[in-house]
Amino acid sequence: MQLSGFNAFSVFTWLTFILSFSALAHPAPFSHLASRAAPAAVEVIHEFPLGTWVENLAVRKNGQILASILTTPELYLVDPSQQPSTPALVATFPALGCLGIAEVKPDIFYVATGNFSFTTFSNTPGSYSVWQVDMKAFDKTAKKGKRAPPTTVASKVADFATANLLNGMTLLGKDFVLIADAGLGAVWRLNVNTGETVKIITDPSMAPPPGRSPGIGINGLHVLNSYLYYTNGNTETFFRIPINTDGSAAGSVEIIASNLNGADDFAIDASGNAYIALGNLNEVALVGPSGAVSVAAGGPGQTTLAGSTAVQFGRGKDDKNAIYISSNGGIRGYITGSFTAGGTVSRAFVGSTGGNTGGNTGGNTND
Repeated sequence: MQLSGFNAFSVFTWLTFILSFSALAHPAPFSHLASRAAPAAVEVIHEFPLGTWVENLAVRKNGQILASILTTPELYLVDPSQQPSTPALVATFPALGCLGIAEVKPDIFYVATGNFSFTTFSNTPGSYSVWQVDMKAFDKTAKKGKRAPPTTVASKVADFATANLLNGMTLLGKDFVLIADAGLGAVWRLNVNTGETVKIITDPSMAPPPGRSPGIGINGLHVLNSYLYYTNGNTETFFRIPINTDGSAAGSVEIIASNLNGADDFAIDASGNAYIALGNLNEVALVGPSGAVSVAAGGPGQTTLAGSTAVQFGRGKDDKNAIYISSNGGIRGYITGSFTAGGTVSRAFVGSTGGNTGGNTGGNTND
């Protein structure tokens, strides 16, 4: 997520600053090292109505995609095997929008929800929760041509009374998820069985830059090989920090890459390369383990990935070397109220397969 605020004027000022700063700091795409010969072609799987911000996504083992919507409290199912793809509403939550999503057990997902208003451009700290979504229950009734009652699909796991703005989510072990708090610049640990919440990591690299308000700090995050990888969109940086098995920090923060304009959520492939959504550049960046950066898909001036927000790998034999990308339709539309595209779920074949990040969705597991 690359938007937060407290009133319409401040958000307009902030977004205008971001866009104007981006134009000055990056008059052309930032200096990419030659990690990829050319960006992959992008295919739009589904475009939602204008003004729909698709915040995050998860790929089921059967290849279907769960898309969380930030502008409404809804979770949709999109099937790439059906063209045109007509999304099915999975669940609606008692909040204003949905954010991060992770699969903990087969077809058992967890979704963060909360009250960020696109009407008043304001965030409500303490309004955030995490819900369990049982896709097995959804499928059972869907096969009968019915829609599952919301209470059988979604159930609340925990409220986060002291959180500010929950964002990305990733699996930690078999019973826990880690959740970015973009407003506090911290990471929460949630026990999905007991509902216990612990603020497990706080680090300056996760916080919004001093003096810039409103601002969002840590955004997407994933666990891989005893490291927590994460982006900070305001500092345009991709980090990692060693962690213990309980999710606590076990060492110092390392910078992997910087100048990632609008860095949002991401996926990591089997070779350790990260595919990071860069919402301000309408692209997905490919960041190698050494920090080399190139364009994996999209790019400035292109509209297919306008306001890219998150990335996940496919899980089927036909799309395991493809990434799926969510978008918000372009951030300018939320400033002016004049949209040129709706949020999308798109696909690009990049030639890599997903690595086992232990989580955020099956799209990042090898199975």
